[in-house]
Amino acid sequence: IAYLKEKFTYMLAQQKSATSSTRSLDLKLRALNLAAGGEQPEIDIKDRQLAKRLAASELKLSAVCDDVLDVLSEDGTTLVFPEIVVELKADLEQTGELLDNLQTGDSTRMIQKDIEDTVSEILAALEEAAKKPPPPSPNKGREKKNQNSSAPLLAKSAELKMVRALQLRVNRRTSRFDTSRKSVDLSSEARSQLREIGRKQKDVEKLL
Repeated sequence: IAYLKEKFTYMLAQQKSATSSTRSLDLKLRALNLAAGGEQPEIDIKDRQLAKRLAASELKLSAVCDDVLDVLSEDGTTLVFPEIVVELKADLEQTGELLDNLQTGDSTRMIQKDIEDTVSEILAALEEAAKKPPPPSPNKGREKKNQNSSAPLLAKSAELKMVRALQLRVNRRTSRFDTSRKSVDLSSEARSQLREIGRKQKDVEKLL
């Protein structure tokens, strides 16, 4: 738990910094668009480089998820926790791709907010797990060879809360997507967003 708390605390701090920088860059790009009056604005090389650095930062955090998944795989006592980290990794990779393409708008920053919320929820679950003695292992007293006899890292109630939070984030993305789309005919970017929302909804079903 101490190792995981350290990793996710680091992730949250780094993500908040990236989110703040993305917001500042987006305000600058919006101002350039307005000043261009409908023409293609001239974007400074420094702003492009900043977007690239932010993209690299998000992808670096996705690599931290791989380290966490290795630990959770070795622990092997949680069902939902690893899948939530997989979703977190997917969000980080998607944000990295968006920033690499200089997309700093509402969609990108909404995913960044989801990343922050996910990490905060994980940290809260770990804090709770650290305070309470772990629930009894379902394998206690059994003598089956090669059977994992360690107590669960997180209580099932904590994992269910994670699933609920994931569903709420899917709801929020669905609502924002529906509000922002301008017509029935979707752009390739909008179709990609819709596929990602659908994938997440299926993952919630799988987790339950």
